[in-house]
Amino acid sequence: MIRIPPPLTDPDMPHTHPDSPAAQHDSTARPDQGQPRNFARHSQRPPRQVVIVDPDCDRYPEFVAEAAAGRLGLHFCTDARAALRLARRFQADAWVVRTDLPDMDGLDLLPLLTDQICQSRTVRRGGIFLAAGSYRADEEERALAGGSAGYLVHPITADLLASIASVEAGTAS
Repeated sequence: MIRIPPPLTDPDMPHTHPDSPAAQHDSTARPDQGQPRNFARHSQRPPRQVVIVDPDCDRYPEFVAEAAAGRLGLHFCTDARAALRLARRFQADAWVVRTDLPDMDGLDLLPLLTDQICQSRTVRRGGIFLAAGSYRADEEERALAGGSAGYLVHPITADLLASIASVEAGTAS
């Protein structure tokens, strides 16, 4: 003889089993208190979108790892020309631009990229960070005077960029 288990729904609230789609997405559904909640399902915010303008993607292993784990949207441009094309159509949270690009100096790209982003309104927050291989005070002054959100020196970590962007977001509001 086959025993049929009792229904898993509450008679007052149909389809409230914790695994049912209604229970996971309906605000009136009551979750099973013994089951951990998956807050990622309820989040409407996509991961941070970062564009890196640098022909050497090996400089950013933490960013690549964060992207592989789904915690970061990561896009690479190998030169200034590709960055300007992408800026016309892509909405990013932050840009990291290498100061010495193959086709243009990053400091020279900064005002062009800023203009392109402002025209297309493609930066949600965070801004454009210039990234140098080694620190130079004059380069930092030019970057900040040119409107860069920050001047970074390699190695650059995903955590560092996230903390800088969060500080900027806090001061901007």
